[in-house]
Amino acid sequence: MDLSENKHKESIEREKWIEDSISNIKPFTEEDIKRITSDYSTSLGNGKFGKVYRGVLDGNRYVAVKKYIHMDSEQEFAKEVIVHSQINHKNVVKLIGYCIEKNALMMVMEHMSNGDLDYHLHVKNSLDSLDARLNIAIECADALGYLHSMCSPVLHGDVKPSNILLGDNFIAKISDFGISRLLSIDKTHTENLIGSIGYMDPLYYREGRLTPKSDVYSLGIVLLELITKKRVTSLTQALAEGKGVTELLDPKIANESNMKVLVEIEKLVKECLTEDILRRPDMCDVAGHLRMLRKFCLRQPAPLENFVWHVFPETHNEVKQQSQQGTNNVRSSSMVFPKMAGIFNWNMYRSRKKGAPLYISGKRMFTIREIKAMTDNYSTIIGRSAITASYLGILRDGRKVVVKKHIKGIEHGEDGNANELNLPELIHKNIIQLLGFCCELDTVILVQEFANKGSLDNILHGTRNPLPLYLRLDIAIGSADGLTYMHSRSKPILHGDVRTYRILLDDNIVPKISYFGSSQIGEDDKNKWAVAVDKNYIDPAYKETGIFTRKSDVYSFGVVLLELITRKRSKKCSLVVDYFNVYKKENSGRIMFDNKITADENIATLEAIGILAMRCLSYDVDERPEMREVAEQLAMLKIARKQGRTQTQGKLRTTMKGP
Repeated sequence: MDLSENKHKESIEREKWIEDSISNIKPFTEEDIKRITSDYSTSLGNGKFGKVYRGVLDGNRYVAVKKYIHMDSEQEFAKEVIVHSQINHKNVVKLIGYCIEKNALMMVMEHMSNGDLDYHLHVKNSLDSLDARLNIAIECADALGYLHSMCSPVLHGDVKPSNILLGDNFIAKISDFGISRLLSIDKTHTENLIGSIGYMDPLYYREGRLTPKSDVYSLGIVLLELITKKRVTSLTQALAEGKGVTELLDPKIANESNMKVLVEIEKLVKECLTEDILRRPDMCDVAGHLRMLRKFCLRQPAPLENFVWHVFPETHNEVKQQSQQGTNNVRSSSMVFPKMAGIFNWNMYRSRKKGAPLYISGKRMFTIREIKAMTDNYSTIIGRSAITASYLGILRDGRKVVVKKHIKGIEHGEDGNANELNLPELIHKNIIQLLGFCCELDTVILVQEFANKGSLDNILHGTRNPLPLYLRLDIAIGSADGLTYMHSRSKPILHGDVRTYRILLDDNIVPKISYFGSSQIGEDDKNKWAVAVDKNYIDPAYKETGIFTRKSDVYSFGVVLLELITRKRSKKCSLVVDYFNVYKKENSGRIMFDNKITADENIATLEAIGILAMRCLSYDVDERPEMREVAEQLAMLKIARKQGRTQTQGKLRTTMKGP
């Protein structure tokens, strides 16, 4: 085969690869593109790949058409389309469609009305407020954190102001996935050196090793540009000459009221830029820290050095009285929680603007009066456990929330709500969001996102209208993604109580992991909480050793997978034992599958999920997959099912040592 024939074959294979991978993205012909762009009449900009033109879709919607003009960029084009098509986030520029005709490689994307961040920082010299710049930084960090926590993580690889586009109201969106990478499970990438000098991670520059922390480094440089309004070349030179960041700050924001926040941003930048990647924060931690700083910037309470976890008494008079007695340390035994004991600064509380909410470490602190008002004095209970009660609440803006109250005092054991409150901020579409809290005497009250459809347990076992298999698979994938995000942080967070009752569903049947009262940070200690969880989901290895690990969550999730395909409650039968016994006897789990989803076209998928569940449930902890692998396998099953292919059981089969 000569060179031209080989190139033609590769081109055909690439077209098929793209079409198979982006079935949800619209294909355009070259004639379509010419019509949309009025024959490329309005240019929006140039790049190394080619040009961007403005177009109009459906008669009234502006789009941006990215046209490749260099034939040697065909492979880069294919990769960018594949990566971009798998991303759906409000702070990532949306890919609408593509054209893959010969000599007409183009992508159709949403149009961003305000151009890019580089233009506004260094040409137009806009974005005068610190708040506006923090908004942009937070939105970028949120998007990159989402990319890093996807089932198949995406490394952007070229984070810089010109790749951050701004829409209406200056909403920031990440763009340009031309050198992005899909990161394989638990591996880093070694690539040919591609990127932008000045923003490139030194480790990547020296070793060609691209990791999620490479994006953290690049965002750190962007943060520097945001607070200084100086280009990276000028920044590098000034810092090399020994100038401090404080000397380089943009005068428009370097006023007295902002200095505390700017000093904290400088500290965060230093953490992002450290050459020791193990000391760099995760992108989601960067987003959480920036969000806390923005709230502080808006409220302007007391010095940031007091911005740590605190204990608050119920009555203001008690605090004021102790403050007048010459102490800021409120240490009443009836108000101190095991993991929350700290300092209450009366000046911080008193210096708020009248009527302004108080935020502590990025979380809203409600008064007990506000809690009673939003719950109509606890009038509607929507859930109860042995130690907590959950009530329906309605915020002033009309949003429904869940108000979770610990109903037993400290004398009955530690408060799971207090444990939940002290975890790092968890920001993921498949995790229930903690909106705020209230401290009432010896209990913590949590205010959380409301999931309208209730728990997976109720949907699976308490309805006459069973979920179709595709929804059960989506629920499994989303739940696994949420747990993967928790496990993949620099210090993994272990849930400790994974079960169908802890997986909530919103109006769109999007699963959200909830209840973190049994959670712990890291695997280097015995989990004192797990003894309280449902015994039907507990890892046998934990029972033997008392050590709770990520693989303990994997075991519990295996039980959830079995419940999804059998619709049998683990507590009503020996589900794990029964499934293993049936599989050993029949070499199939078919007789245990929920008969509502056993159509012939579903059997291969159900068998594969069952095998994956048994891997999770292996008594040999080392044979269990990591949660990220579980999420990836489930996503592969969804793709295979959608494309009418069957996943061979051999790919999932392993030596399983079950009950």
